Amino acid sequence: SKAVILIGEASYLLNPPGSGEVEGVYKLGVFYDTGRFDKLSREDESVSGNYGLYMILQQMIYRENTDSAQGLSPWAAVTVSPDETVNTFPYFISGGLVYQGLFNGRDKDVSSIGFAWGGISDDLPGLDYEFMLEITHMLQTTGWMQIQPDFQWIVHPGGSSEISNAVVLGLQLAVDI
Repeated sequence: SKAVILIGEASYLLNPPGSGEVEGVYKLGVFYDTGRFDKLSREDESVSGNYGLYMILQQMIYRENTDSAQGLSPWAAVTVSPDETVNTFPYFISGGLVYQGLFNGRDKDVSSIGFAWGGISDDLPGLDYEFMLEITHMLQTTGWMQIQPDFQWIVHPGGSSEISNAVVLGLQLAVDI
């Protein structure tokens, strides 16, 4: 069956880039999906439509100098999709810190640490939450290439305490052509 996803968002940009001030972005959004969704506890039953709300905040709090993008920006996001009969993660919170130019001579590199926590639906018995901590560093190796190693520690993978915590190592290569 065909479905439509509707998204509405309001955002506010505080001190646009180039203003010499620390910039911030604040967003509020809502989404609605007209499709049919199987119930988590009874796959033979479904509901029509699903919705959610989200908020994203990012605010630079320290800039190394007024004509640079180098500095520290904390961020946070919250997503709520309250129908626990169809949403595995009805409540999801994430946040972290991003620093551009943390190391001397590496002005375009980006270092970050972040977390994500998702509360599992009560309609999935035996599951409670999943938590992830991530540390990464994007190296701008040339004007056209970035290399980004990544470390993730996942607590309660899949929302289960019966599954051992996991470590995920990754590496991303990006080439601009």
